[in-house]
Amino acid sequence: MIVRKNTGGAYGALRDPSDSEGLRKDMIAVKEYLRAHCREDVDCKKAAWALGLSDSYIEKTFGREVGATIRQYVIICRVEESTKLLIGTSMRIEEICAAVGMKTPAWYTKCFHRYYGISPTEYRRRDRMGAELPDLIVKGDKNLHKVV
Repeated sequence: MIVRKNTGGAYGALRDPSDSEGLRKDMIAVKEYLRAHCREDVDCKKAAWALGLSDSYIEKTFGREVGATIRQYVIICRVEESTKLLIGTSMRIEEICAAVGMKTPAWYTKCFHRYYGISPTEYRRRDRMGAELPDLIVKGDKNLHKVV
């Protein structure tokens, strides 16, 4: 996995997208809900209502436990979802952007580049050439294990 050093921020380090080890069960449920609904207009209040938790509790605990805000986590999920469409379809970038719930192609491309180090177009080109595709880049440190 490619890793960049943490640049600080209110919640510290973003962690590896694949691991939920050490998280509270309710925060695992929040992550699962956000991932399942990331293509929709999802936020902390909707997750709280669906899971029967307080939105202030989720915001505070999620940030501390996961190392990312709800918004950051949803963006990461959307960018990850988009890789499936980049590889498995011939959809245009604008269509993929809309399909994964990103507001504009420019914002989608910026977020994609932030988390993969290349543009969505370059990611698709590398896949079609059979080149190695980059892993998700998460910002963090030794605790890289809880984001997605």
